[in-house]
Order: sequence, then structure tokens, then C-alpha cells
Amino acid sequence: MKEIFGLASKIEESGDAIGAWDLLFVLWMEYTDHEYFDEEKATLIRERIDALLDRNPELIDKRIQIMMEDCSIENYHSGGGYDVTIIEEAMQLARDAQRPDLELAALEHHIGIQVARYGAPYRETEGLRDKLEELRERAAEHLGNDPNSTD
Repeated sequence: MKEIFGLASKIEESGDAIGAWDLLFVLWMEYTDHEYFDEEKATLIRERIDALLDRNPELIDKRIQIMMEDCSIENYHSGGGYDVTIIEEAMQLARDAQRPDLELAALEHHIGIQVARYGAPYRETEGLRDKLEELRERAAEHLGNDPNSTD
């Protein structure tokens, strides 16, 4: 693991923060796998990832991605629940960065977990459909897509 940490540092120092992220994230995913979970090693890797993300705030999409993974992991290991504040924080980070596409991704991830837990009626939660539609429109505009397109 020490060698991979060193390689990730060299990659980041060469100006490729995404390359360092890719290397560390794949490693972290290996140690947080449902079949093989090693909390000690995963924590060490996560500390490196968090430091990388702190040094490279432009990787906001990666920070939100790992927060969504945190929710999935916690959901799996708890038997169906997770700390919803993680998704709330991810959505707030996206709003602060003016990234409705990332806010939408976080909300859709949350909905997917909740639908798996409570069934399809969760989608009918009061205000959820409106919030999704609003975010889809804002995300499409942000990405330069036509929000009314059927493509």
C-alpha cells in the first residue's frame, strides 16, 4: 500500500489530481467491497483521498461521488439504513459549487437506496417528484442540454 500511496503522490505532484484520485479510489473500493471489507486499510486510504480532495477543491464531483459510496456502504452494512446527513451534505456542497448536476446525482442516489428499502411508493413522497423535476431542469441547463428534450 505504501508504494501505491507514493505513486499517487507523484501523480498528483505531476499535476494529475484525477489520476491520483483514480488510483486511490480504486484501491479504496477494493477494501470497502461488500464481500471483502477491511475497515483499517479502507480508513488509511480514505485519509489519503480526503487529503487529496482537500488540496484539490476542483474535484467536487469526486468528493460527492465518495460521499454517495459512503451511503451505499453504510446502507449495506447496517441492513438498510444510513446517515442521511451525508447526502444532505453532498447536496449542499453541490449547491455551494453551483453544480445542480451533482446535486441531482446525490438526490437520485438517495432515492435509489430508499426505493430499495421501502419500495417504489417512496418516489411518491410529498415534494420529491417536484424537487427531482426542478433539479433535472437546472442540471440540464447547467450542462447545456434542453431540459424539454426527449432524447
